[in-house]
Amino acid sequence: MITISAGHAVLTMPTAWDELAPADGRKFVSLCKALSDFEEGRIDFDQMRVLAVTALMGVRLGAMDPAAGHASETIYRLIPYTDFLYVVRDSRASVRPVLCEQLLPELGGLRGYRFSLQGGVALDCDITAEQYVDAVSLMQAFSATSDRAILRRLVATLYCPKPYDAQLAAALDFEATEEEQLAVYYNFRGILEWVRALPTYDLIFRRPSGESSRDGSPLGMAGSIFAIAKAGYGDISSIRRLDMFSYLGVLVQMTVDSVRSLASARMKPGEIADRLQLEMDQVLRITSEGV
Repeated sequence: MITISAGHAVLTMPTAWDELAPADGRKFVSLCKALSDFEEGRIDFDQMRVLAVTALMGVRLGAMDPAAGHASETIYRLIPYTDFLYVVRDSRASVRPVLCEQLLPELGGLRGYRFSLQGGVALDCDITAEQYVDAVSLMQAFSATSDRAILRRLVATLYCPKPYDAQLAAALDFEATEEEQLAVYYNFRGILEWVRALPTYDLIFRRPSGESSRDGSPLGMAGSIFAIAKAGYGDISSIRRLDMFSYLGVLVQMTVDSVRSLASARMKPGEIADRLQLEMDQVLRITSEGV
């Protein structure tokens, strides 16, 4: 976090994803507008970084006017501190939000899902398995198309009154600006990136290509709940009501059970890895040491 004196005002600028809090909601909404404009090709990389600085400082772009002198110089000096917003591969920058908190707990008169760290350890999350599956599918669809109707459906899914019901979410009416809806998308996308990095879920998110699984299930999002029920881990209704982390835990256990079953049938580790789309070290960890 950087503190800047601007005349009689003192401004603060987060310089890491985990420095953003619900109190920074307006900053986050402005930031996400800049990230969206960059990802959808409306602005270039340098423009995105400038807009990110002004968003994170909570100031208007007008402060960049050359007549503003010192203010404009300050903004440009702060640009390097925006490098937490993206990763660069093969000389190309890609936005990569990584968040472990719901930054917009209320939107359009609706209370959203809960997701936060408590005391740095205990996680508070009320996203259900069914809600997670629906939201990830919609998030992926919006990422691929930028369709605002899909974005609105994603917001309705994440802000649907409890208990979650897909039909209620589909019919949910609410008031929120496009910028606020984009912030909901980036918030949820950032939370998924944070979850994917947890070692506990390595088996379901790390794929042989070296890229993270975008589905969060080797079974695919659409069929995962039904596959879990078919494997005997519970009935469909109870699985849908599982919290997100219990659901992911079941997917991990299913993968472990599959590896052990194939190993007991004398299938070689390399063959198991190919069959289940796992890395060799993941298979060997289960067969030789257990999980």
